[in-house]
Amino acid sequence: MEVRQISNRKNKICFCVGFCMCIISTIEMLLIKFYFKSKWPGQNIDLFFLLLGIIGILMILIAGVNIVSNIEINKYLKNSAYGIDYQKEISTYKIIGKNKKKIKNGALEFEKYSDWKEYIEKTFEAII
Repeated sequence: MEVRQISNRKNKICFCVGFCMCIISTIEMLLIKFYFKSKWPGQNIDLFFLLLGIIGILMILIAGVNIVSNIEINKYLKNSAYGIDYQKEISTYKIIGKNKKKIKNGALEFEKYSDWKEYIEKTFEAII
């Protein structure tokens, strides 16, 4: 049986964007201070780049926390009790007989409760 895993792709992209924002902000600060030798922050654009750097730091922190959280969730899903993904099965149960366009937690679609029950009995026959 295939184990559901949560993707970190969006978090990695957020981390990279935040890192780039911080780099751009730092380069601007250093250019103003050392190359142009003017007072920093001397103009409104300097404050914009400062804000850009702060937002970049926040994006890095949020993405880092989400990446660590997803790694822990993926470890749990790999080693869950009896190999049952409870979130997936509850999500599947909630949408039985409904035509949902957005499916959460890798839920499967079934027309009838009996179809889902049969799937559970076949999939987890060894446990039962």
